[in-house]
Amino acid sequence: AFYKLLKLTNKFYMLGPMVKSVPEDFAQKFQFRWYHTNFSTVAVDEIKVGVPAKAKKEEKQQALFDLLDSLTEPTLIYCSAPAKTTQLAVEYAKRLQSPENVDEQEIYPSLVGEMIEWIGENLHPEWSLISALKNKVGFHHGALPRHLGSTIVDAFNEGEIQHLFCTSTLIEGVNTTAKNVVLFDQKKGRKAIDYFDYKNISGRSGRMKIHYTGNVYTFSEEPDQIELDVDIPVITQQAAPEELLIQIDEKELKSESKDKIAEFTNLPDDVQNLIRSNAGVNIKGQLAILELVEKDYQALHQVMSWTGFPKYPQLLPVIEMAWKYLLDGKPYASIRRDKHLATRAIQYSIYKSVGGVIQNQVADEYWLRQIPDDQERINQVTFDTLNCTRHWFDYKLSKILVAVSNIQEHVFNKHGLPPGDYTFFASQLENGFLSPNHAMLMEYGIPHSAIIKLKNFLDPNHTPQQMLMLLRHADFLDRIGLLNYEKRKVRAALQG
Repeated sequence: AFYKLLKLTNKFYMLGPMVKSVPEDFAQKFQFRWYHTNFSTVAVDEIKVGVPAKAKKEEKQQALFDLLDSLTEPTLIYCSAPAKTTQLAVEYAKRLQSPENVDEQEIYPSLVGEMIEWIGENLHPEWSLISALKNKVGFHHGALPRHLGSTIVDAFNEGEIQHLFCTSTLIEGVNTTAKNVVLFDQKKGRKAIDYFDYKNISGRSGRMKIHYTGNVYTFSEEPDQIELDVDIPVITQQAAPEELLIQIDEKELKSESKDKIAEFTNLPDDVQNLIRSNAGVNIKGQLAILELVEKDYQALHQVMSWTGFPKYPQLLPVIEMAWKYLLDGKPYASIRRDKHLATRAIQYSIYKSVGGVIQNQVADEYWLRQIPDDQERINQVTFDTLNCTRHWFDYKLSKILVAVSNIQEHVFNKHGLPPGDYTFFASQLENGFLSPNHAMLMEYGIPHSAIIKLKNFLDPNHTPQQMLMLLRHADFLDRIGLLNYEKRKVRAALQG
């Protein structure tokens, strides 16, 4: 993105915490001005929580909950991974729940009440986020729909949520009204956090004009201090992967970079153009699939020349190739293997909604055997479905489907055979089975569920901006069955 920006203008502004310097190559090329400051808008007090280094999991959790009981101001709790974030939030909400706080008719603050209604109708009415929200506890991680994550932050900033358990998705650059940050884990995923992460997390405590002093409670020692030398691979090219180098104009490539991609540049022009069109996709993996399809094109044509919505026997071979050659073949985002991914993609294409998949999976015999406890099963299925949708269907699977589609099209055209075309299916997955322009409204924070109710009033050939303009002057928002939560998100998009 930065490389493309530089093609359009030499005016840009870059901001980052704890940056000591940038590459000399970059400085010479752009003659920019460099400012370094240690200024902070708030002061931060760091407090070590007295827990032994080798404390058991239960002891550490008990210490965390005791600490949270003593904090009356808005508090963020940093955790290493989504599953842990969810588990701790649910456990702490149970601790807070009182017998008086179980009445289904109880009136909750506006944002929380609206979220509870939306979750119940569109995900699952017994998902534990609902019970957490009722106790002023929330969780925030990358598996949540973006509109829901942003509303959770709004509810936290409005005081409707007091304790917000989160991963790095919230810590990195989102401003909140948190007075306290609890650094519960010293990891980011499976890796230990470094000093940069530590200071970034600490920087979320306090808020100018609200809390001029923030508190950071840590359960481990501060990492060794470092200052960052920031590399910009598209300019220095030293650590740039081949997939990036082939997107750079040849006249801008350094001699070492040309040597690095020599194997690629020696390929026929049509193959180079094919590989380059699949931007960011593993080059060696693409060439392996190309060779595989070329070697056995007549037999593979039977199963790969599909268009529209595939059946499972058609989709599986494509995903098997992608899983083996374009991905690392390891479990990721609630998907364990290629067959699992193909199954979930077919299910999603049948139900065409996250809630539909969740409801089906919760009642499925497999999940009933795996997790007999109803609440545990609902929580696990909801998380897995959201995680898979956000990371696979919204982006990753769509990207690799288009890459394999381009490869098979190249081979079958070469041999005079009608190719398949996976781009429609990929687009449908990526856009939640909406037209591309309708789907763009989700980038404005409008929930998928609201767009489904609005789409008959909005021309799919209009740009998102034209659609918003129509909605700004529409008088039907209160008459088409939008939930209060959905109305709020639509009106917020119109104001933005």
